[in-house]
Amino acid sequence: NFDFERTSTMFSIMYWVHTNSMAQKAGQEESMKILQKYLAQHSVHRPPFSEAVFDDVDVRVITRYALNTYYRNYKCYLYAFTAKEILSLTSYFGVDHIERPIVPKPLAQSMTEEEWSVKEAEQIEKEQEEEADRQALLAELEAARADADVSDPKTGPLKEMVSKMT
Repeated sequence: NFDFERTSTMFSIMYWVHTNSMAQKAGQEESMKILQKYLAQHSVHRPPFSEAVFDDVDVRVITRYALNTYYRNYKCYLYAFTAKEILSLTSYFGVDHIERPIVPKPLAQSMTEEEWSVKEAEQIEKEQEEEADRQALLAELEAARADADVSDPKTGPLKEMVSKMT
């Protein structure tokens, strides 16, 4: 049975408690301390710091009301009214770690598509020749291995080397 002044003050205190608790992600005990602080400010007459709106009986009634209503579902309020932190990423780069973009060549120095095609064909032909040379060398080593004696100390390491290559 509060008058308008007490009712307004109680709802303002509950709003302040809720706002501060959610901003700080405070636990239930910390939030209760915030409520007690605001109730103490409004139950002692010390102008300009506090104004005596409530007496001791009112403070007990408000505390019991808050416990039975607000703090009974406090975890739900905390979950619903706090922003969910998905990822907190902090990057630490010094001044020396600035990534600079690659400067492209001027268009006057670039090659045409026909020049690029010729260069690409030459590169492919060169790779094919190197592969053919490697296959010929392997065939030659295989032939030498087949002809060599296994017990010969001179050809033994050669056979091991050929077997590792294949």
